[in-house]
Amino acid sequence: MHVWSEMQSYVGFDADVDGPRLRAFAQVAGPRLDGVVDHFYETLARFAGARAVLDGPEQIERLKKTLRVWVRELLAGPWDDIYFARRQHIGRVHVRVGLPDRYMFTAMNQVRDQLVQIAFETSSEPRALVQSIGRVCDLDLAAMTHTYMDVSQKARVRELQQLILHSLPVTVVCLDDQDRVTASTRRGSRLVEEPTNDVLPHGLSEKAKLGKLVADSRVTGEEQGVDVVLGRGPDARHFHVTVIHLGHVQADVCIHVEEQTTVVHAQRQLAHAQSLAQIGALAANLAHEIRNPLAAISSTLQVIGGSFGVDDRRRAVVAKLGGQVERLNSLVTDLLGFARDASADLVEYPLRSLVRDAVAQSDVDAEVVGEECRVLLDPDFTIRILLNLIQNARDAGGPVRIEVGDHWVRVVDSGAGVPATMRARIFEPFITTKQRGTGLGLAICTKLATAMQAGLTLEDTPKGSGASFLLSFEG
Repeated sequence: MHVWSEMQSYVGFDADVDGPRLRAFAQVAGPRLDGVVDHFYETLARFAGARAVLDGPEQIERLKKTLRVWVRELLAGPWDDIYFARRQHIGRVHVRVGLPDRYMFTAMNQVRDQLVQIAFETSSEPRALVQSIGRVCDLDLAAMTHTYMDVSQKARVRELQQLILHSLPVTVVCLDDQDRVTASTRRGSRLVEEPTNDVLPHGLSEKAKLGKLVADSRVTGEEQGVDVVLGRGPDARHFHVTVIHLGHVQADVCIHVEEQTTVVHAQRQLAHAQSLAQIGALAANLAHEIRNPLAAISSTLQVIGGSFGVDDRRRAVVAKLGGQVERLNSLVTDLLGFARDASADLVEYPLRSLVRDAVAQSDVDAEVVGEECRVLLDPDFTIRILLNLIQNARDAGGPVRIEVGDHWVRVVDSGAGVPATMRARIFEPFITTKQRGTGLGLAICTKLATAMQAGLTLEDTPKGSGASFLLSFEG
């Protein structure tokens, strides 16, 4: 059974019975249809959601004329397949203009109520007429909503498909046998004069020699692929282009483009990290091998220096050599500290007291302010971090101030501050502002802080007003 016939049967509409009633009523109600239309739009204007699809008084006047025609057709028929097609079209228009489906039901109810009121006022047998009005209104609503729901659902599916396609990290383009784009995950439509320029990253077609890849794929029937790099330096983008011959009327060739910039960068970072790990292991081994000879050299120099008289000029030379040995020993200690795994032993400890211990060990005249609080930390790791920060602050010049807060310590110096070009890398190994520094102190501090699940950051300060480092613990 045709869907329109099924709808008529379901609501009980019989054109031979209901039709004559409705046509006769159309003659009587005709002069009052303008009032039905005006009442409809007056009601519509009270609801913001319905008003949103309207575009000013001129459009409303045009829609009023359309509604008058619709009401006359509703009452006069004929209720055939052509009538059904027109009602389907109305449903499609409602989807296109974005009218929510609830307004279709409420609008029909407005029209039905007005027609029923006129029927009671003008008919000698209103009951049968009202039933016919109800059946034809139900039939109309069923026809419009049937199409509305179908078209609306398909529109939502297409919208979802487009959202998924446009969010994919790849671009897929299908070409017919004339190299015209028939489908794409990117917006675009033509490939004839400027192949793929509408749908692929700028310059990719030329760099990949896409025309040759497409031709080779058609001739051989085999997959063709090439890696492409667009740009230079850190801004370069990496792509892999694959061309597949499908032989379909709408997709003779499929072009698949995947951007691999992130993957390439990750591979380089991994290789760099592995290289650093190997260098770190080598440095640790060398440090172990160097430490023992350094200890022997230092002891020997002390003995030799002690054998010279106080005024012996050789004593100063030996002392200078001893200073160089001590500097090498400090470098070896830093290398070992950086290479060694850090495993924290967390205990609850008074933070201000620990800061005072670090100041005492540093032999730096630092001002300590703030209240006492107990924090979960590794006392040894925290002392080592604070010693490094305090000594760095002293070397920067000027008074050193240490502020203790709730689960944090701030070390502030009065030097020139960290240069802007170095701020982003100050915690990396071998980065230092000192002429003779190893560049491992802050890197080791970061490693120890991370092991305690603490944070070490360089805070923003006005230019030339010193540096401020914040060690913060989980509270």
